[in-house]
Amino acid sequence: MDPKIQELLAELEREKAERERERAELDQERQWRQHAESEVWHKLDQLPHFLTEKLFPSLHQLDYVRQLISPISSEWDLRYYEREKVENQVRAIMYRIYENDELKMAFGLRGSITFESHANLGLATRANDCKHESQGAFPHVLRLQRQFTRLQALFLRAEAERRQAEEREAREAVLRREAEELRMQAEEREAEVKVRSQPTTLEELIKGCHDSFSRPLQVGTPSRSTKGSIPPPTGKYCPTSLRHWSSCPVQLQEIYESVSTYLQPAGKDAPRLFTSLLVLNELRRRYSSRKLQSEKDLEHYERTAVEDHVHDIIAELCKIPDA
Repeated sequence: MDPKIQELLAELEREKAERERERAELDQERQWRQHAESEVWHKLDQLPHFLTEKLFPSLHQLDYVRQLISPISSEWDLRYYEREKVENQVRAIMYRIYENDELKMAFGLRGSITFESHANLGLATRANDCKHESQGAFPHVLRLQRQFTRLQALFLRAEAERRQAEEREAREAVLRREAEELRMQAEEREAEVKVRSQPTTLEELIKGCHDSFSRPLQVGTPSRSTKGSIPPPTGKYCPTSLRHWSSCPVQLQEIYESVSTYLQPAGKDAPRLFTSLLVLNELRRRYSSRKLQSEKDLEHYERTAVEDHVHDIIAELCKIPDA
């Protein structure tokens, strides 16, 4: 496996272990909060319910107040309090207190009250709007305010954790995309090497020879080439004159079509029988920088670029009885 992919996967595992550790710490702290809240409930049940009895005489309304100060054990609970319980119920409680002069006098309150949404949670009062005669005069309000402060702290912490989780998810998404891109690149390289290393068809062989040998062919300058007289072809067949072969293209096309009938059949997958593109490219790298400067260079080029491949084609045709 690619080392970069292994490194990215290892980083993902480290991120996962870090999240598990944070989740364990959060569960431990949540258990501690639940124990502390149960202690608060026990103390609250032993005190008078002057505030709830004055404001909500019915059991249904009293239940809302009890739920308002119930323990918070998860981020979902906190969001539920924020949406369904805290804001609406706090507004209802405080508005009803300030609408009733008797209640305002009982709790030592004066003036008016304003609400500001602080991260969608919390109660803000003007500095001069609430002046307590003593802390013992309205213990339930103080308990509610302390509970709201704790809820606010929990909400802000949950928001920070949510942002951290989103940032981790974003980093993990980037790492996953990078790992996927590296994997796709590795697969593409592997597929390309596989294609280039497999045997070629007749058409691929002809095109590969053209690109590897014919196109980069260069002839050296006469001043740098071998010199000397050509010996007479004594005892050898030799043409005495040259004449234009006008029908050469037509005959070559007929030969090509005849060979293609067996090695490149129409409507069928052509057999892969010839030298791979990887080998052709290696031969091209070896000979592309050389210029033909002697008869020996020409002979070597003809054997490597032409005769060997023609020999392979004829050998494959000989294996086909109908050919």
